[in-house]
Amino acid sequence: MEQFINSEYVSLEKYRKNPIIFHYYSEIIRYWNKINFALQSTLRSLQFNRKLKPRLKVIYGYSLYRTFWEKVKIGNLLKALELNLEQNFFYSIKVNLIKFLKRLKTFSWDLALKNKTTIEKISIEYAIPSFFIQRIRPYMDLPSLKDNLRLMNNFNLGKTYLIWNKYPMDLDSEILFRKAHEESNIPIKGDDDFDGLYTIPNEYKKEVLKSTYFKNGDIIIADKGSLAIIDLLNPQKHELILDLCAAPGIKTALIKRVINDRSILLTNEFQRERIAQMKNLMSFLNIQDISILNADGISFPNRETIKFDRILLDAPCSGSGTFLINPELKWRQNSGFLHQNELLQKKLIQSAIRLLKPEGILVYSTCSLYSEEGEKQIQQFLEYLEPLKIPQFYSPSYKIDGRELSGTGRLFPATHGTQGFFVGKFKKKG
Repeated sequence: MEQFINSEYVSLEKYRKNPIIFHYYSEIIRYWNKINFALQSTLRSLQFNRKLKPRLKVIYGYSLYRTFWEKVKIGNLLKALELNLEQNFFYSIKVNLIKFLKRLKTFSWDLALKNKTTIEKISIEYAIPSFFIQRIRPYMDLPSLKDNLRLMNNFNLGKTYLIWNKYPMDLDSEILFRKAHEESNIPIKGDDDFDGLYTIPNEYKKEVLKSTYFKNGDIIIADKGSLAIIDLLNPQKHELILDLCAAPGIKTALIKRVINDRSILLTNEFQRERIAQMKNLMSFLNIQDISILNADGISFPNRETIKFDRILLDAPCSGSGTFLINPELKWRQNSGFLHQNELLQKKLIQSAIRLLKPEGILVYSTCSLYSEEGEKQIQQFLEYLEPLKIPQFYSPSYKIDGRELSGTGRLFPATHGTQGFFVGKFKKKG
């Protein structure tokens, strides 16, 4: 938390096996501006005008979350802090912390938000940066915006998707798969849109992670949107296929699941440390015969005579559709971060067009809800790309200058039960 407050890089890898630390860090970060608003309002009412040092801000923020949202009694919270903090530090802050927690009981959201604008109220109530709201608001009415934000905040409202790691799934395997989960009292349901895809309530995810099916690599846990994008790519036999920005590798695994050994799949990732993650995932899912390149996708090292039949460009982006699983990304949303991603995406699209055969297929996707990373990005390249029809499963993309962009669509948490995605499918003009 101190690293986060100091705008430092935070690595949670060593804490993922500690569910208590991981839970509290993720949830406090998820609601950070809401927690910080209540924290500062309460401190002002106590006429405490000094700026809290990062460590003290962590303690106050954690204490506020535990007592305000979890309704933990002040005495029980203090006992826990006393056990986990250095004694001298704890006793130096104890008196002021008790005053703060007692005053917190009088805090009222209605009063605190009374004179705020609509955007300010949504920002605080749904713990979302106002920058995000201002970018999305022209394309989404308020009820839809609030529905999506609610699902992007509450893990227990969502579903976990399980994808059978064999294609197509045979009937015997399906019967055994369903039976194994039903015997474990896990409510499992087949998906209406995609064969081999199943859903369970999020609270049962831990049980699945303990299952033999998961440990044997028989199932892939992935967002439904990822499977929808591979379905859109629709890889065929005897093709040369490129996954240009492949890590962490879920979509690569889903491509391989479909093509098996009938086509050649080449994957690429720029960041070396993410390649290690990708190799571990491929090994875990028993996926072999896959070529992974560590190269810059903008200047991809191919011979001029080698062109690809299909390219998936799941481009690096703001992650503005993934706040449920990446709450830290909320607080990186600003014009500089967005512009940095826009420039990178533009260069990657140019590279993908160069790498495609004439009439080759490009699927471009971003896990973003911003038009700048979707419709407005693709609009620049229609001189070189012919839009192709996409399934009705997708919602229409945003209207730009009053018109929908052919060959594009969107996935929304409240509509599709997925993360937020922009997708487009195109054929390279001859």
